[in-house]
Amino acid sequence: MPGLEIPASLTRKQVLRSARVTSQQLSAWERAGLLPKKEGYEQSDILLLNNLRTLREAGIPVSGVSKLGSALQRRFHEIEDPMRELRLHRQGKRLAVHWEGTQMEARSGQLLLALAPAELEVILSFPQPSSGDAKTQESQLKQEAANAFFQALERENQGAAATVVVPLYKRALELDAECFGAHLNLGTIYFNQKKLRLAEQHYKAAIDLHPKYVLAHFNLASLYDELGQYANAIELYQSTLSLDPDYVDAHYNLALLLQSMNRNMEATRHWKRFLKLDPQGEWANIARRELQRLLDATVVKGGGKRITSQSKLKAEASQAG
Repeated sequence: MPGLEIPASLTRKQVLRSARVTSQQLSAWERAGLLPKKEGYEQSDILLLNNLRTLREAGIPVSGVSKLGSALQRRFHEIEDPMRELRLHRQGKRLAVHWEGTQMEARSGQLLLALAPAELEVILSFPQPSSGDAKTQESQLKQEAANAFFQALERENQGAAATVVVPLYKRALELDAECFGAHLNLGTIYFNQKKLRLAEQHYKAAIDLHPKYVLAHFNLASLYDELGQYANAIELYQSTLSLDPDYVDAHYNLALLLQSMNRNMEATRHWKRFLKLDPQGEWANIARRELQRLLDATVVKGGGKRITSQSKLKAEASQAG
């Protein structure tokens, strides 16, 4: 705008106000080495601080920020400093990245990163690149495994065939047997190929390595559902929900499964929870239909004025819808 001058340098007070962070928080980030302490700040410092604030609000620990920066660098190799040039913002429980005017969801299929707080463990489990004599043989192997893992993700993102991607994930596991992200993604590839026993092996391995990784529990539950091993499926759906009570897909699948087994009261509870979490989503109408079907099946005809537990269920269902 004519007559509007943007200062080349901002004071500490100005940058705190612009980035909406406290002096104490800025000092903590400085002590952690995430940015240098200085008197004059640039516009890129404001973007960095905004990103740090977004990551903190999303539950990303300070110890994971630099690793995340390294992961972004692998994906956007043409950008010198992603944390100062890419803008992060929250979308519910996830993060999204703005790059060259385009909003991209920060999920493994699009940005090659899984940035939900639980899923971010895939990225944070990899070591940061180091240099010189400080590199031990183990850290070198783990870094090579990370490189193979990200290369596999890149190829998947480009639509490469499984014959190209699978060897890269296997190479990552050869280099680092604890690369649970490779196990998880191999499981998904085999699941889509209907090689369910191989998929089961890799999902189980991922859970053994990372017992609190929600997506691995859900994927293994879906596999058992596909195999008809319903007791195992129910157990894994329930463990998914114990780790993340708002995992909406687990509520949906568990409701369907329980309903098919005539465990209608349990199914009703999960349908209602699903509708509270996702009242306008793609599957909401199906959920309402199935919930209403369960409620209608419990109505006892002939007692029009009698107050029953079924009346209460219907009232609760209408509130959930």
